[in-house]
Amino acid sequence: MAAQDLAEKYSSSHPASALQAAALRQKTAPSVVATASFDEAIKLCQTKVKKISAACRRDNLKYRDIHFDLSLDEYFCTHSLIQPNDSNDDDDDGASSSPEGLDAATVARVHEVFEDPVFFRDGATAGDIKQGEEGDCWFLAAIATATNIKGLLEKVCVARDEAVGVYGFVFLRDSVWVSVIVDDQLLLKHHSFDDASNEYKYYFSGKDAYDKVFNRGSSALLCAKCEDENETWLPLLEKAYAKAHGDYESIRGGFTGEAVEDLTGGVTSELFTADILDRDAFWSNELRHANENYLFAAWTPSTGHTASREGIIKSHAYSVLRTVEANGKRLVLCRNPWGKAEYTGPWSDGSKEWTPEWLSLLEHKFGDDGQFWMEYRDFLKVFKIIDRTRLFDESWRVTEMRWVPYNVPWGADYAKTRYRLTVTKPTEAVIVLSQLDTRYFRGLEGNYYFTLNFRVHKKGEEDYIIRSLRNVYMSRSVSATLQLEPGVYDIIFSVESLINPAKTNVEEAVSKYKNLARKKFRQVARNADLSFEKAGCLSPWRDADIEAANENDALEPVKELAMQYWKELYEQEEKAKKQKQKERKKKKVVEEEEAVEEKLGDEEEWEDADENDDGEGDDSDADEKADEGDDDDDDDDNEQEEEEEREEMEPKPAPKSKKPKDPPTKDTSKPKAPKDTTKPPATSAPHADTKPKPKDANTPAEPQPPAPHRPNILTQPWLKNLPPKLYGHLVRLAENHSWNARVCVGLKVYSKDEGLTVDVVEPGRPNSEEEGESGEVVVDWDDSTRDVKKVEGEEVRVGGGEKGDVKEEEEKEGKREEEDGKKVMPQEEMD
Repeated sequence: MAAQDLAEKYSSSHPASALQAAALRQKTAPSVVATASFDEAIKLCQTKVKKISAACRRDNLKYRDIHFDLSLDEYFCTHSLIQPNDSNDDDDDGASSSPEGLDAATVARVHEVFEDPVFFRDGATAGDIKQGEEGDCWFLAAIATATNIKGLLEKVCVARDEAVGVYGFVFLRDSVWVSVIVDDQLLLKHHSFDDASNEYKYYFSGKDAYDKVFNRGSSALLCAKCEDENETWLPLLEKAYAKAHGDYESIRGGFTGEAVEDLTGGVTSELFTADILDRDAFWSNELRHANENYLFAAWTPSTGHTASREGIIKSHAYSVLRTVEANGKRLVLCRNPWGKAEYTGPWSDGSKEWTPEWLSLLEHKFGDDGQFWMEYRDFLKVFKIIDRTRLFDESWRVTEMRWVPYNVPWGADYAKTRYRLTVTKPTEAVIVLSQLDTRYFRGLEGNYYFTLNFRVHKKGEEDYIIRSLRNVYMSRSVSATLQLEPGVYDIIFSVESLINPAKTNVEEAVSKYKNLARKKFRQVARNADLSFEKAGCLSPWRDADIEAANENDALEPVKELAMQYWKELYEQEEKAKKQKQKERKKKKVVEEEEAVEEKLGDEEEWEDADENDDGEGDDSDADEKADEGDDDDDDDDNEQEEEEEREEMEPKPAPKSKKPKDPPTKDTSKPKAPKDTTKPPATSAPHADTKPKPKDANTPAEPQPPAPHRPNILTQPWLKNLPPKLYGHLVRLAENHSWNARVCVGLKVYSKDEGLTVDVVEPGRPNSEEEGESGEVVVDWDDSTRDVKKVEGEEVRVGGGEKGDVKEEEEKEGKREEEDGKKVMPQEEMD
């Protein structure tokens, strides 16, 4: 549909937005950033839809997406790998996150829900959008914002065959456009008539009457829906976005600016309204040009005990639709993706500020439709965060993202690897440094939270030109805008990692869910592999899997030492036990002899010879009783021995020494000979920094589990009472495994210089003086070739980097995949 026709229809069908329709005729707003990957994704998506449509028509069947089938595997499509209650993360995905997830009553196709379904009715508008049960207001707010750009969503909704029920969409994933195909099955809120309770059936005359109330039209849908009861584009677009990320739960909670990037290819930065230096300049240069050069969204973090402020819901995204400056007033039109619940302050519906003149000028109508006006100064007071996405028209060029793997050190130092920009003519440039979007492999992203930073230097100069504008809540990317003159520039970056104990680390997720949820694990693992393959490295879950598989071999020397230690300790304890038994028997014999002598002495004094003769029988009886008493004493002694043995086997507190010591022995000149000791050494590990809890005498002591972020190497049961020296060796061995703190960093540049290039530079060692003194290695991450050559004294490596090609590693893991069935702090997100 032509822009002129779209504007006319928009104006006639929505008279309250005539000013916006006029703007569509006059403005040439930026659109989707067109790159080679965008064109390829469009072509691939159209080809897929065409083939599927032809096959379904040949078989006289509607399309059923076996990879995302809501009716046959609803739980797989609606739930992620790890549930919030599994990871003990109570506030991970925003204010409205629910551990239970979506609970659909039934699933139906488009023709079963809508009487007269139509994909677009007069185009996509912000007024069409209504949020459902899914907590993806951030995504819906981005869609509402994007509808202000004419024809944008038509470029995202690429191809469809509504009769067959197949739809194709494209999204930007890690700076590469990808295509997603879905069928027309949708989740419904209410059960079908046959599955409804008798109480509901009693109130309706039959199935048709029941379905007309509960299972017909947009209002019957569980998730996002259009205001028009027969319009279908929004629920299908939301379904495609959920499938791209794996499931509906993975798109719960996020940032509107990131979703706008996924729809447009723009660049988002985060602003605190309190940090704006010149508010007049911000209005004149940026916010006043909303929907031209920028798209805006706003929200307020959850702080304090109140959930809203003057009707504005905290941790909830709002779209900025329009800005108007007239009669000395600066006004902002915002929208709640719920389609209701509006602002209640000045300029809200029915407030005293509204006059007939203002109603006519802004063409505003009262009603709880989610749209509301605010004065600019109130906008900056009520909203604390603004997501600002810069758009680019066809005159801009964007370089391909250059990804590199990076093992994050504990200190937030600048990496030795850096990027090199070569500029051929003066240009404005927008430099973007990104990390992989972990939403695509949620559950295997680990328990690290990474933040990025970079600086731009003129080559050879120590002082930097500009630093990146660091975001506070958003962490996926950072950017900087500057003017560049012809020359060579170096970009150095740093990554800071924070551990979130509430998150599940990679090795725990692999060990628990690889066999427990095999199908879901394979899906998430494939997405992780595709993401990390961009940097030519293995994803952390594969390292965790390899680590677990090879753990026994890696620890074999330590196991031998441990077994030798336990053998010596056992012999020592047996020897001590026998010695104690001998001492007890000897002591018992002495005590019995003394008791008999004392008894006989008393009898000689008080009894005569005749009474002694008569008492022989009594003595025999007494001897029998004494023997019985001796048996009781033996039982008591056995119980005492068992109790002492249990006390000896209990782990004792570690010695309060900074350095680990060898087990104590009798002969201090030979500390390494535990056989000579008469008392078993302390067997507690030096990592126990808390006092042991009191134990029941009949309950054997259990060691305290290590910290959850420790590698599996420290969680073996046989390590529970290892001596300090051996356990310290294991700790050092475990700390050398840094794969769990691995991040992939990528850089791209938007500019108007067609000759601008980006290279990856790593420090190297020159082989000779002719090769140069700098020893820099320029790395080309193209997997098509693996040659190494010399260029102007620098070593140029073409290939998969230090880790090599992922495909080769995957071939090595092929057998294991066949056996498996073939597969700081947490950021605050909006609901």
